[in-house]
Parts: sequence; structure tokens; C-alpha cells
Amino acid sequence: MNSITRPRQILRAGVVGLSVVCLAGSAIARPEVEPPKVQTLFVMKHAALNRWLVDAKDQRFAEALKMLPARVNEIPKESNGQFNEQAAGALNTVISTLSRPGHVAITLNAGNVADGLYNYGIVFSADFEDQKSAEVAHAQIKAMLAGANLPPAPVGNKRIATMDDTQIPNFARVSYGPRQGVDGWKYEIIVGTLDNPDSAFANVPKTTIPDAYVSGEIDFSALTPLASFAQMAAGPQNPQLNQMMGELSGSGLIGQNAIKVRYEAGYTKEDSLTRLSVVDAAPYAERLGFGKEALSDAELKIIPGDATWASMSRGGLSTLRRTLDQVVSQSPEAGQGLEQFKQMTGVDLKVDVLDALGDTFGYYASDATGGGSIGSMVAMLNYKDRAKFVEAHAKLVAFANAALAQNNEVGRYLRVRSWKEQGVELMSLRFHGLPIPLELTYAATESWFIVGVTPQATLAAALQAAGKGDAGLAGVPGVASLRKKHNGVTSLTFIDTSRMLHAGYPLVSMLGSGVSNAMSTPPMHGEGRSVGLLVPTYRELSSGVLPSIQVGYWDGQNYVVDTHADRSMLVNAGGALGAIMQLSPIIAAGAIGAAGNQREVGMNPVSMSDLEIVLPGGGYQRAHASVDSGVWQVVTVLDRSRSLLTSPILAGAMLVEPGVR
Repeated sequence: MNSITRPRQILRAGVVGLSVVCLAGSAIARPEVEPPKVQTLFVMKHAALNRWLVDAKDQRFAEALKMLPARVNEIPKESNGQFNEQAAGALNTVISTLSRPGHVAITLNAGNVADGLYNYGIVFSADFEDQKSAEVAHAQIKAMLAGANLPPAPVGNKRIATMDDTQIPNFARVSYGPRQGVDGWKYEIIVGTLDNPDSAFANVPKTTIPDAYVSGEIDFSALTPLASFAQMAAGPQNPQLNQMMGELSGSGLIGQNAIKVRYEAGYTKEDSLTRLSVVDAAPYAERLGFGKEALSDAELKIIPGDATWASMSRGGLSTLRRTLDQVVSQSPEAGQGLEQFKQMTGVDLKVDVLDALGDTFGYYASDATGGGSIGSMVAMLNYKDRAKFVEAHAKLVAFANAALAQNNEVGRYLRVRSWKEQGVELMSLRFHGLPIPLELTYAATESWFIVGVTPQATLAAALQAAGKGDAGLAGVPGVASLRKKHNGVTSLTFIDTSRMLHAGYPLVSMLGSGVSNAMSTPPMHGEGRSVGLLVPTYRELSSGVLPSIQVGYWDGQNYVVDTHADRSMLVNAGGALGAIMQLSPIIAAGAIGAAGNQREVGMNPVSMSDLEIVLPGGGYQRAHASVDSGVWQVVTVLDRSRSLLTSPILAGAMLVEPGVR
């Protein structure tokens, strides 16, 4: 086998893989026609990789990464002819190119339609010092691709004179090579319909972070043609898809007036800062789950000041209410099921429960509620109408206990029990007579419905909510300063990185050892690099660690989400890994549940609620409410799309991001 065949195959597969992410165009000759108006779906500008790691704690790690090219040059002597010097040089060219400053963009109508990808184009661009250096890189890459049997160039003119073309048959034109841009020479890979990458790069928004190393924008309006194509392909016989398109449009995710999302990340003198701005979000605030009213001191005080992680936001159950309304409107059986539930329990699930609950939701783990680990987790939701909720709750508890009493199996042990401790009314799911180490407990306090993993967590949370705890999260210095700065924070997420680092540090240390070993020269080469300690000791790394704090607030018509974290990548990586380890039982349970549900649902119609309810008078009654699985899939997609920007998933992702970038 040729010694450079494998790298060629890898690079060729990468070029093909980049091409197959979008819909295909035609592989015909390239007539010169005037394209429609250019739109940029996605554009990102990034600095050189050496700008990404700036903290003194990360410098040994950063220096070790710079040794990668030298390590690659040693591999040919170890590979028994499978990886020669030419392949090593080409791979180092790729590594060098990727580490340079550059751009990535996805465009619509930015070139000749004959180039494919259904009028969409993709470009990966790296900045070079001059024409000669870009041409040298191109020559090395072409040498590695020689003999790779790439498809021939399309008929007609080149896309760009200084670049080489190939064609994925009946799919898209692929161009690669040097190009002189408006700000200097670049090396680029262009796939599909895109003639002038500079037209896309010009749409990078101006940064608001002084030392940003990444910035970009997503314009959702550029998805409209693709959505329209899918709608036409599905035809009028697919009302669920038409419904979805209406929901997406109403949420600002497609259409001429769709939202834009701007992203930037960088450093201040004190911390790292990631900023996500949803442009013109105000008309879609309710659909997207962005609350308009600021969180008050009183609300944030119900979260203890010793919280290890915490989140609170406006929005609450609004998405769930809309989803339930959509399901009922689309499925008469669902409405019948809810009506039957009302007849059996005396409770209208929507009116008496969901509509009685408020739109401020929070969750946290803290030392006060059980040591700060997952066992101390508490969730809470405020009321719109406490009296109505408490009345409905009493009916549901009575119904559940009466039904359990008629069950000769689990009903012999399981009951919902009301009890009082330190003046707090508590409700627990108890397994009387069985050594079950679980007692899910909740409390309906004066202003909050609180659920805890343990009775101790719920009791401590209820006392905190009643003003019998500490000063609360509102008094934490970092939280207080950000709320004062933005004067109207509607969502807040907090992670005590120093606490999470306890669990995450061993994994970061192992990562450092892995990189140190990988970059060291093998003994077969004689004297060479011997990379030492890359990760500081725990005492050094944990010194002066800043928490990760995310705040959401309104800036005119735009909704902005800022994430402040420590300047050290290793610190944030340790905190992120520690948080993941703490939450791993929930993540695993969710993954197993989702996988099981997917296997059960498949692509066939499923039952929304095939409830087998034990009636107080004995026997069973089954409430059927079948809903086509496609409707549920549509509703799931819509819910994720509308609530993503303020969901706990995004909060976690953005707080983890500084540690994994």
C-alpha cells in the first residue's frame, strides 16, 4: 500500500463529508447568471488558537500543544512505512492551517445555482501571511491528494482562478486552494453555491467584547427556503408538517422576520465572557420562553447562598401549556382522555393545575439542603392561584390514596403521607414497611411549590423560602454585581466552579498526563522532548477560582445571555467535568429513558396516555388517548426549538463551554 494512501483517504473522506451535509444541486456546466440576493445563514470568525488559552495556569498546557508538529514528524520512523515524511508534512500543513485565524460560513444564493447544495454554500477559510505561503500549503495538500482518484473538475469556468475544483457527481462543486481576499491571502475549501466568500465574511457582527477570539451570527431567515422545500415535498396530506411550519414561523425560527443569534467569546481583565444575543427577540419572547419581568431579590433569596449550582428563570410552564393545547386541538382522543381524567378525579389538569402554577421556575443543590451534591437537589415553581392549586392537590392526593388502597400489591405499602416538621406542611411518597431508600417529598408553601430528592432537602428549602435560612443567592458578590450592572436580569444560572473542581480535578490531571505522554519523544528516537507537568497542583489550580454565572437580560429588542467564568481553561474544564459527574445519574437516566422511548415508539402511531387507573370502588379503568407519533415528534421539536435558548441544557452548555473550548 502506498505510504500516503491512508492520509489521502482521510482527507478525501473529509472533503466528501463536508459536501453531504446539505441538499444536492445539479452537476451541470456552470453558466454565468446573476444570482438572487445573498444571505448568510451562519458565519464565524475566529482568532489563532494561541489566543484561546491566555491564563497563566494554562501556559504549560498551551506550550505542550505547540509540540504536536514535532511529534507528527517523528511518526514516519515508527510507522513501518505506513506514514511517510510527505504525509507527515501534509498533516502538519493541515494542523498549521487549522490553528490560524480564519472564518467559517454557510450562505444562501451566494453564487451560481449549478454549483449545487440547493443554493447553499459552505466555506472553511484560514488566513495566510502572503500568496507564497498559501501556495506552499496548497502544493503539499495536492501532493497528498495525488492518486486519490478525486472526481474530475466540472465543465466550464473555474469558480476561482487560483483554486482547484472537483465535483461530487449530481451533488455539489468543491473548490480548494489559495484565494486573495479583501484582507489578504487565504486557503479555503468551498462547497456548493458560493462564489465570493468575502460577501459572507462581511456579515460578521461587530464584537462587544474587547478581546473576543470567536464571533459570529446565525440568521434563521436563511432557513426559510429549505423549510418551504420540505413543506412542498411533504404535500398537503401532511398537516402535522404544516402545523410545525406555522409554529416555527410564529417562534421566529423561519420567515423573513426570523431572529438572528449573535455569538462571541473572549476575555476581560477579570474573567472569561461568552455572549449570546438573540436579535429582535421581543415579538417572539413568549414563544421562545424569554421572560420580560426581572427576577426580584425576594425570589433569588429562596436559593441558599451556599448553593453549589442553581438556576432560576421566567417562562415556567408556558411552553407546556401551549403544547398541551396543541395536542388537544390535533387529537380529539387526547381531549377525551383529559376529560375522563377530570371525571374520575374532579380535577381539570390544565385549568386547576397548570394554569394555577406560575411562570417562575428554579432548581438548585446546596450545602443547606444536603451537602451540595445531587442528593440535595430541589426544584420550585411559584403560583398564580395557590388556593386553586391546593384544592386540586387535595383531590388528587385523596384519589391516589383511595386508588392505592384498592390495589392488593403495591397499595399495601405505598401511600402519599401528609406530615408537619418545624411548622412546614410536607407531603411524602412513603413505602410503609419496606426498606426503600427513597422518600420523594414536596411542600406547598405560601408562595412556592417545592419538590426535593429527600425530605431533609425539601424541609430546608421550605425554611429558606420562608426567610429562615441565609441571605440567599442574591447576596453572592458575583451575582449581585451582575444584577446591578444589567438592572433587569430575567434568568440566572450559577455554578460554584471551585466546588465542582473537587470532582473534576482528577480527570483534568489525567488529561494533562495524556497530553504530556503524547507530546514526549519516544526513546527509539534518542534524546528529545520530555514533557513534564502540564496541570498545576490542585492547590495552585483551585486558588482564586471564579464561579460560572450566566445572566439573561433585555437590551432593547434583543435578548442577551452572558456567561462569566474563570479565565483558565483548565479550571473551567475541571468544573465542567465535576458538574457532569455530579449530574451523571440524571444524564444516564434521561438517556436510558429516551432510548427506551425511542425503541418503543419507533415510527408507528403510539398512545399518548393508555392509563390503567385503579378506581376507588375497585377494578381498573383504562383511559385511551391515541395520538399519531408524528404529532408528538413535531411537538417535541417545536418545544426544543422555542425553549432552547433559555433551557437548563443551554445554561449548562454555556457554563461548560469555557472549559471545553
